[in-house]
Formats: sequence, C-alpha cells, structure tokens
Amino acid sequence: MLTKKLDHDISWFLKSVAFVLALGLSAGFVEMTNLPVRFNQTGFSFWYWAVVVVVITLTYRFLMQIFLRMSSKKAKNAQAIRLS
Repeated sequence: MLTKKLDHDISWFLKSVAFVLALGLSAGFVEMTNLPVRFNQTGFSFWYWAVVVVVITLTYRFLMQIFLRMSSKKAKNAQAIRLS
C-alpha cells in the first residue's frame, strides 16, 4: 500500500517537473524565434498560439518519456540490488 502511494506521489512530481520544464523550454523557443505571441507585437496572430501549444505538448511528452525511462531503470537497479 505504501509503495503505491509513493509511486503516485513520485508520478505527480515527475509530471509537475516535466510541465514546468516544458513551459520554460517553450518560452525559450518563442524568444529565440521572435514569434509574435503578444497582442501588442507587430505581426501578431492567434495561430502562433497554436504553435506554442504544440511545442508545449511535444516537449512535455518527450520529457515524460525521459523521466519514465530514468525512473524505470532506477527501479530495476534497486530490485537487482535487493536480489543480490
């Protein structure tokens, strides 16, 4: 019971970290490409927000795959240590 709660807490932590990193990376993408996403910028269009949402989504999924692989490898290593 305790391990399921711990796994649930860790998964929420990983999801939160991945989301915050995805927001930061997408903000960096917007700044690097000078994408006009603010209403007062010249060349502003609502379609640019769709690009930002796609970047956030793809970055979040990519980071979650990395975090889940890292956590599964860590769990396998811990299990191997317990067995030996």
